[in-house]
This record gives sequence, C-alpha cells and structure tokens, in this order.
Amino acid sequence: MPTLEEVATKFKAWAAETGILTYDLPEEEGPDEAESLGELTDASEPATAQQILNTKKINFVGINPEKQTLVVCTHRKIGKRELEDLPSEAEGGYKIEYFKAAPPQVRLPASGGPGVNTFAIHQGRYTCGSSISVGNAVGAGTLGALVQDGAGELFGLTNNHVSGSCGYSDPHLPIVAPGLLDVRAGAHDPFTLGHHSRVAPWVSGSPDNVDVSENLDAAIFKIKDADLISSMQRASWDTPATVAEPVVGATVEKIGRTTGRTTGRIKMKSVGCEPIAMSVPHFQGRIFFADVYGVESIGSAPFADRGDSGSLITSIDANGNRVGVGLLFACSQDKALTLFVPISKVIAKFGVTLVNGHNI
Repeated sequence: MPTLEEVATKFKAWAAETGILTYDLPEEEGPDEAESLGELTDASEPATAQQILNTKKINFVGINPEKQTLVVCTHRKIGKRELEDLPSEAEGGYKIEYFKAAPPQVRLPASGGPGVNTFAIHQGRYTCGSSISVGNAVGAGTLGALVQDGAGELFGLTNNHVSGSCGYSDPHLPIVAPGLLDVRAGAHDPFTLGHHSRVAPWVSGSPDNVDVSENLDAAIFKIKDADLISSMQRASWDTPATVAEPVVGATVEKIGRTTGRTTGRIKMKSVGCEPIAMSVPHFQGRIFFADVYGVESIGSAPFADRGDSGSLITSIDANGNRVGVGLLFACSQDKALTLFVPISKVIAKFGVTLVNGHNI
C-alpha cells in the first residue's frame, strides 16, 4: 500500500501535468464561486473532477499525517454541488480535504499608522515580535527571536527578506527598530538595533534544474547593545529556549509586527517544494522552499499578514511548556494560510540557540 506522501506526490504530479497546479493566475477571479460548473461545460453531461479542478486551480498540496488526509488548496472556492462530484478519497483510501487559499507570497506590508502597535517596549527595552527593517530601504518585518552562538555572541533572528535584503545586504548594514515603514511622528525614535551578519543562502530556479532542498528564508544580525533588547515576545511570554518539531494538527501562536498575538492550527505539511513569489526591495522573483508547513487561523482574524514575516511560531508541548516550532516567512494573498519552516532547521543552519531570560 502506498504511503500518504507517495499518494500526495503522485496527485501533485498529475495536477502539474494537466495544468491544474499553477501559481500564475489572472487578477480576476473568473467564474463566480457560486456559479454552477454546468454553465461552463455541456450541461447534458456531469462534470468530471478534472473539469471542476481546472476551473478552481490548485496552488498547494499538503498532507495531514495525523488524520491521514491529503489537503488540496484551490485558488477559488469549491461549491457544495461541485464538492459532491469530486472524489473524497485518494488511492490507498486516504481522505481528501479541499481548502481555499490563494497562492502564497511575500510583499511589503502596509504602513503602521497611528493606533497600530507594530512594536512593544518591556522595562525600557525593545522586544521580540516587534518591527525591524534594513536601514537603507523602506520596509518592515518582525524580529522573531534572540539567538546566540557558541561564543555567546547575541544576534537577532528574522527572515532573509527582512534583514538580509534577500542576500543583498552589505556586511554590517544597520538593522533599525522600528522598521523604516513604521517611523512616524510621536512614536518611538528609530535606532540601530544591530548590524547584518549572515543569511541562510538560497538558490533560485526550478527544482528540476537546481537543488532547492536547503533553501531557507532566514537571516541573523549582530545585536549592537545587549542592554537595549529583551527576549520577551512583547508583553505575552519570554522566548522559549527549547525547540520541537512541528506537529500537524497542533495549536500554535505567534507574535508579529502587523497582527500581534494570534492563534492558529498547523493544517498541513507541504509535499515537495513550494514556490513563493517575492516582491520586496532589492529582489523580485520566485523561490522554491521545501519542508514547508501551513497554518490556518483559529477564529475570524488571520493568523498572519504582511509584515509578520520573521515571527517565531510557538506551541505548548505535552508537559505544558512553550517551545519554538517555526519561523514564519509567507502567507497567502487572502491570508487564509500562513507558511513557516521548522525553527530547528534554521538554528542548525546558523549554529545558534534560542535565547530566553534576557532582560525580562
């Protein structure tokens, strides 16, 4: 009997071969979500699964090992009548769940105007979960956590596209807090929090041409003054020192520059590599990432939005302890799905550990 991942991989390959799997879609939504597919085909014949999915388009295929389910993300909503004509099981008897989420992307966030809390101060010190950016371009992302290397040097951790300028930051480039997009009259005076140190390098190109398995959207910058920063995640909790592997189905939380503290659920793990469209200062293009997890919001508010990139995603383990599980780096255009990579891969790449108890 084939494994769930083997079945999902086969399904994804079929969707790609038929043109149903696509990441380039027109601006317009096309047929109304409630429109019957019968109006698009010969009404005298029932629509096939391929015809239905061809109108909705698939942009993400994942698995839920806990429920032994194949999760299929479609760009357009599948109506009730259409759902009845789609298969509910895949080869091997695995269940299929259809989920509407637009293609994932990375773009500049909206400006943090008056009344928007894009950062926090704890006992006079800037906190994790707050706004940062490079000092030479208008932007804003999130300081995910503090980390330290074997020599005890203190660094800030975030995404490459936040502080590394997608690999184009000059060595020692100032990283400012709050991010330049959030600098405004009457708010916190911007200051140099640290200087760019390293990125987790990525390669561009199709997985058919290059090895993208080690791609990560992560960077670290050396903290300028350890007394100016706290390991607190705003006012909610201290950054955990322990990391754990993500578990699909687990409840997770994050604190980010744009949406603050939010709660979600890990819905799926990607199958193969996922392309992320990036449009940020210094870089425009599409990068493929492997070992990606998708989070759906719990409640009506989105789990994340643009500007939350770099946030540390945490969970509560079986012993009731908070642990780090992921580094947030993208979300779907409709904010239905947030993507992250395991934080264990990130800290292993840099040879660092999470820092807690710092100026709390």
